[in-house]
Amino acid sequence: MVTQTFDGELTLGYSHEDGLSPDVFDKTLIDNLVIRYLRNFLQAPNLDVTDHWHAIHARHPEQPYLVSQPAQDVRVVTALGGSDMTLAFGLARQVLGEMAI
Repeated sequence: MVTQTFDGELTLGYSHEDGLSPDVFDKTLIDNLVIRYLRNFLQAPNLDVTDHWHAIHARHPEQPYLVSQPAQDVRVVTALGGSDMTLAFGLARQVLGEMAI
């Protein structure tokens, strides 16, 4: 995934690291793998990494997601383990449908 900001900077990403306690620190190895792949089809004057963004996804070891109801009309839903952007809207529709709002 590559997007360009209004001032010409590129946002590159993204990668996943799974496990019970993944390391949240920047990894030059992962940066290099992503950039090496991008060089196959992207022409850019500079692909130096200047910033990183990290997300920690709650994930159940056996179930694809969990839904909790900590209060009336409130739901907490865990991430979908690497398929968040693909499946989130369908899961949101299901959870909201179950709430009968």
